[in-house]
This record gives sequence, C-alpha cells and structure tokens, in this order.
Amino acid sequence: MYNSSQIDKIGHSLDNIIEIQDVINKKEHEKLLSDCKNLKFTGGSNDPDNFWFNRIADNSEIDEETTEILKKIFLIAKKSIESKYDIKIVNKKNSYNITVWRPAMSMHAHYDDADYKDYNFAALFYINDNYHGGEINFINLNKIIKPKANSLLIFPGHETYTHEVKTIINGHRYTSSLWFSFSQENND
Repeated sequence: MYNSSQIDKIGHSLDNIIEIQDVINKKEHEKLLSDCKNLKFTGGSNDPDNFWFNRIADNSEIDEETTEILKKIFLIAKKSIESKYDIKIVNKKNSYNITVWRPAMSMHAHYDDADYKDYNFAALFYINDNYHGGEINFINLNKIIKPKANSLLIFPGHETYTHEVKTIINGHRYTSSLWFSFSQENND
C-alpha cells in the first residue's frame, strides 16, 4: 500500500499515465506475435468458472527467447517509472507472462493496489492491436486508451487510476503485464 507522502509525490494527474511506443525492435515484436498464435494458454486457473481459466501463458509455456524479450520490455518500464518519479522500485514477481483476451471478455473497474498489496505501479505491454473493443478506461480521469501494438502503458496503482477493460468485440487482445512496488530504499 502507499503511504500519504508517496501518493503526494506521485500525484493524481493524467500525466502519470506513461505511453511508450515501439518498445522493441521488429524482429522481437514478430517473435511475440508468432508466440501468441502458437501458445496454448493453459495457466491462470484450473477452475473453468474462474475469470483467468486458460488465459495465461507463463514461464512454463514461453521459451527462453521470449522470456528475455519480456525482461527487456519490463526493464524499460522499471527505468521509466524510476526516472519519472525519482524513486526506486522492485518487481512484484520474477515471472513473465502473456495473457489472451478473447471475444466477449472484459474486466470490471478496479485499482491494482486495492486487492494486491504493494502493486504500486502497473506496466502493460500491448503485443497486438488488431482487435475491436478492449480499451482501457481510466474512470476517475475520464480517459479511454487503446494502445498500439508494441507499446507499453504504465500507471500508478492507487485509487485515482481505477480502470476497467472494455469488452472485446472481436479478435484476440494479447498483453503482458508486470507490477512494481516501492523499494525499501525510498524509506532510508
């Protein structure tokens, strides 16, 4: 969770939503696009009634080359957050994933730090953009974004950045996500 001085430092501005386009080179991007077509997406949950059932390809499914590409992407995200806010952060997980969003899927309004302690910053990499729907809607900021393929969207996890994913109308939306928390170094 944030403390009040951390939220004050970050603020509540629309400017805190960072979009970075053309994050990786064409060869790396084509590799991720190819993976999306070939992965089985068996992770997330074993329960067919669970929202995440068969939606995630994680370290057990993705190959070493893809893992290295994802590491590169999220290192860019980490450096961008640290630079923008003049803080130190750490990855919340040391695993990487690709998530599929199929037609008719959406996600309810939420903010990341509400349900997951210390999910202070979200970084979402958009692998493709050849789908309809699936925009991210920042409700409190009245801002809807549909990122382009090969782009990174980064934003704070506190309540100001409550967001939802609009319903996928057709096509498949492929993303990879990672969350970061404040490092203890910020408290020294």
